[in-house]
Amino acid sequence: MSHPPRLIRASVLAARGDAVAFDGRVVIVTGATGFLGSAVCKAFAEGGDTVIGVYLLDKELPFFEKALGADAKRVVLEKADVTREGEMERVAAKVARQFRRIDVLVNTVGGYMAGTVEESTAADFDKAVSLNLKSVFLACKAVVPVMRKQKGGKIVSVSTRTALKGEAEASLYSASKSGVNRLTEALAEELADANVQVNCVMPSVLDTPANREWMSKDQIAKAVKTSEVARVIRWLCSEEADPISGAAIPVYGEIVGSRQARPPSPSADLAQSPSEHDSSARRDEHEGGEDVPRETVRPEDRVDRIERAEHAGSRGRRPQGHDERTGRRP
Repeated sequence: MSHPPRLIRASVLAARGDAVAFDGRVVIVTGATGFLGSAVCKAFAEGGDTVIGVYLLDKELPFFEKALGADAKRVVLEKADVTREGEMERVAAKVARQFRRIDVLVNTVGGYMAGTVEESTAADFDKAVSLNLKSVFLACKAVVPVMRKQKGGKIVSVSTRTALKGEAEASLYSASKSGVNRLTEALAEELADANVQVNCVMPSVLDTPANREWMSKDQIAKAVKTSEVARVIRWLCSEEADPISGAAIPVYGEIVGSRQARPPSPSADLAQSPSEHDSSARRDEHEGGEDVPRETVRPEDRVDRIERAEHAGSRGRRPQGHDERTGRRP
């Protein structure tokens, strides 16, 4: 009887030393166990790369392992809070020590906040900036010295469509994600002489189980798939994309209108990630289930709200945010 491949924890890898053979590029993915993060890990693993998946919540691992299947053997998991100073420096140092290089960094951590400026608090602002911008800044800062020393590397961050133009009740999300675009541009110039290319992708609403709760069949058909965004990211990290740096790449699927799809009513909830569902209540979501009933949405289904939650905010309510560190809303 065959058994599913086991994920490799960083502690196990360190204990085995050179006994575990990896090849290909060395790729760090933050927010690795979210819907988009899992797809990104799978895309690079399928290409023969070694993937270090940075995550926080153990409850997300069953979904992650299921999503990767046989490719799980090419992933090393490292637990870290990417919004805390020093955490990504620790991860980068460990990866550089183990593999002697860091070829790619993909930032997928983020959080959606819905609410008007008038309703939002200073704490809401700080949370949005921490999840969406500070996390990217700290991860980039951690790997840049390694990439500069090796004279090469690729950095891709996940921004959002609304980073280009603010929309009502998405001010904190739009502003903090716009910062990701500006950070990408600035860092691309700073690293031009080091042969490090820095870009970001801007998804619209993604086709995920949680978003399908409120999307129509037509919207689902037009929404971009996480695997499609992952392939764009992987291409940006290829030699073919070497001439591209400082760019913000739209990945909208067929939803190309001036406004994005929204939940059908004010009561519609924010799109949740795989870490916001209680695994004991709904194991089938981790096994590829779609349309998750709202009453079973669990606090274990986590990140990447960056792209999925892109306009699942409801009107007239307090700002709602998803904290990648806890997997819960405030």
